[in-house]
Amino acid sequence: MKLINSVIYSSFISYLFISATQAAADPICDVTAQSFAHIQQRHCTAGVQASQFLPQYCATIQDAQQFCEQVQNATNKSRTVQPDSRIRYDANLGMVVGTQQEKCARLIIKPNGEVVTQFPELNGAPGNCF
Repeated sequence: MKLINSVIYSSFISYLFISATQAAADPICDVTAQSFAHIQQRHCTAGVQASQFLPQYCATIQDAQQFCEQVQNATNKSRTVQPDSRIRYDANLGMVVGTQQEKCARLIIKPNGEVVTQFPELNGAPGNCF
């Protein structure tokens, strides 16, 4: 009887752990037409006083989506839940992504996964960003 109770308890604890882990996972980022328009206007346009992406990250919404997923899945990143519940990632991608030789990027998503913004950065992510 003790063995059966132990197995049941162990299974229950495993279920709780798996459920908590899945619940804690962030949604997959989603670059919408609105977020892509913001990214293009602010981070893909020369002359704007903001960090700028290399052209290959600005051509299509699919390029921006791929970049978003790259940041979200980076192994060398920090993740912060901001006071407004948005999730901020600062990732060191180990390759140049910005016009100022930035190797890091920031991604901000809403709790539902919708991208607010993403851009190259020189600091804020783990490691050397340039």
